[in-house]
Amino acid sequence: MNRILSLLLLLAASTSAFTVYAADDDNSTRKERNYIREGNSLYKEKRYADAEVAYRKALEENAMSDIAMYNLAASLIRQSGTADPNSGNNPMAEAQQLLQG
Repeated sequence: MNRILSLLLLLAASTSAFTVYAADDDNSTRKERNYIREGNSLYKEKRYADAEVAYRKALEENAMSDIAMYNLAASLIRQSGTADPNSGNNPMAEAQQLLQG
């Protein structure tokens, strides 16, 4: 558990650590893909909270979307900053749960 958290923190510290994946999966819906693309654009603009909203909308369209889950976790990690990972309202805790799944 500590190794995972350490790895996540290390990756979050690097500016190019996360690759935001595109949505071209045949099993995805058009709305899901559009939300993921929107989120990717926002993420690249460093608008991580707005990207989070777009990725959550993609997950509403397809709750099993690995791409949306990963990208959501990446946006949450970017928002966590120096927050305490043990606090109840920390984006890092949710990101860790998404990545463990």
